[in-house]
Amino acid sequence: MTSSTNQFPQLDVKLSGSNYREWSVSVKLLLDALDLTDHINDTSPPADEKKLKEWNNADRRTRGIISTSVEIDIRMQLVSFTTAQQMWAHLQKLYEQSSHAQSYAEFQEITSAHQGERSIQEFYSFMQARWRQLSIMDESLCQTCLACTCATKQTQIRDQQRLFQFIMRLRPEFEALRGQLLHRSPLPTIDAALAELIAEETRLRVLHSSSPSTPTVLAAPNQVPPEPLSSTNSFVPRKNKRNIQCKYCQLWGHHIQDCRKKKWADQQRHSPRGYPAAASTLQIEHPFNTSSNNSNLNNSTPKEPESSPQTSSAPPGSSNRDFDWTGP
Repeated sequence: MTSSTNQFPQLDVKLSGSNYREWSVSVKLLLDALDLTDHINDTSPPADEKKLKEWNNADRRTRGIISTSVEIDIRMQLVSFTTAQQMWAHLQKLYEQSSHAQSYAEFQEITSAHQGERSIQEFYSFMQARWRQLSIMDESLCQTCLACTCATKQTQIRDQQRLFQFIMRLRPEFEALRGQLLHRSPLPTIDAALAELIAEETRLRVLHSSSPSTPTVLAAPNQVPPEPLSSTNSFVPRKNKRNIQCKYCQLWGHHIQDCRKKKWADQQRHSPRGYPAAASTLQIEHPFNTSSNNSNLNNSTPKEPESSPQTSSAPPGSSNRDFDWTGP
């Protein structure tokens, strides 16, 4: 007596609605291995009573395989059908048309795909999964077409397109090898190109790991923003000095920190007692004190000696103001 596992072998994929093509191919392969393909085709049951009983038993097995390979919500739709062919036709009618949207989604993923941080092998596995999905959704050729030269040419064109789709989405570091592959005649197969790309990836990885690390001197130095100028060192254009008034001497044209009167007063306040500042310092550091300068000048200028009657050369009876010298 056969076990239930042999009667109802389980598939590794279940129909969820969007994977009809993949599911249908898997079910067909299983039914073909069990010699049950006639039960999903339009083949009529035999008229012989003995053969009809065997056919019904095989049809029940086929229905069990189909019902256990779909999701539970889809399985509930198949309760009313009495033959495997009716179940198969119902599922085909519902979900085969939706495979076109799945094909569009696969093409969209291929178009927007890039290698990114993945290795060559990882990116190839990703692309291969997309190509496999598209192959499942393609219409299969008959056995006669598979033997002709047109099918071989069609397969070569498909492989060439896949090669282009794969190498055009690699990282820029493979640009040199990509150019070499495209300039070969005939073009290499995708398997040969994959082997060369993996070897180039290994070479670049070894070269990168053996190269010394970038010295810190080559790193861009941190740019320290310049310190703002203090008020004492601030530059004031000449044309704007007329708008500046000193808060100490109330004169226009300079700040209080540049006031020479204030500097002179501070120097006098901090000088030792009994030791006044030098006259030269007073003249240089305190040029605006005009009254003090004038008094010093008056005190330092020697007075002219008064004229006396004994030393005057003017004739008697006349003053110096009215004296007129005519000469001999």
